[in-house]
Amino acid sequence: MLRLQESLMFFLLAISIALASVANAQDTNVLNATDLTEASNGRQRDRLPGLQSDSCVLLPNGWSLKPEGVQIAMGDFPSNVQQTSDGKFAAVLHCGYGAHEVRIVSLVTNTVISSATLPRSFYGLAFCNRDSTLAVSGGEDETILLYPFNAGYLGQPKSLEIVDPEQTFVVSGITPLDDSTELIVCGLLGHQVRVVSQADGRSRFSIDTGELSYPYTAVVDATKKLAYVSLWGQSSVIVADLASGKVTKTLTTLSHPTEMRLIEQGRVLLVACS
Repeated sequence: MLRLQESLMFFLLAISIALASVANAQDTNVLNATDLTEASNGRQRDRLPGLQSDSCVLLPNGWSLKPEGVQIAMGDFPSNVQQTSDGKFAAVLHCGYGAHEVRIVSLVTNTVISSATLPRSFYGLAFCNRDSTLAVSGGEDETILLYPFNAGYLGQPKSLEIVDPEQTFVVSGITPLDDSTELIVCGLLGHQVRVVSQADGRSRFSIDTGELSYPYTAVVDATKKLAYVSLWGQSSVIVADLASGKVTKTLTTLSHPTEMRLIEQGRVLLVACS
């Protein structure tokens, strides 16, 4: 009888130890699973597209970019950046699904110091009148807004009507003429380029660029009095005489030319094709 009791007690003790071991293992497994889930979530957060903890920018396709310099957070869809001639400020135009706005960035402190919202806009942005005015596209409102600019701050804008609002023009690129109060204005959906006065918006001349040409923007060779206009829809750049308002030449490019820059004293034209 004594041996039977000892065997039974040993059997119960063994079962108790086994159950305790199973319970500990389950607790350990639960903790391990939690740790794995948290680690997985952490990795997932790190792998979402956008700015990463190491200052890299992860693109949706999995590639990473690590730009030089300092990154300054902007708003929805910055579409154009223009810098003052002294290099102290930059104007950034936003034309996305959110509010259309201009933000002024101090390039000395790397901070946004002022901003202005617009009803609507499309790409056009230019400092003119020795940086005392910022010209901004009014998009399909068919206007240009002229903001007084001083030390990084914008005043109340003056609105220039470029065409009758019932027409379709859509102000795109805006390019000031040097030592002049005139602006070259591209009408993206009007397939037209105009040279207008900052005083009243009246045109000195206009150039029809052709159906489905979509004139995007212009650059000026002040020495030769020529304007180069990129035609997004025609894979070309036209050269216009600013005195006569006539097209003198057409340059063939790759598809969808947009922004341009003249270098080497006007001997070379760089064209970005989107």
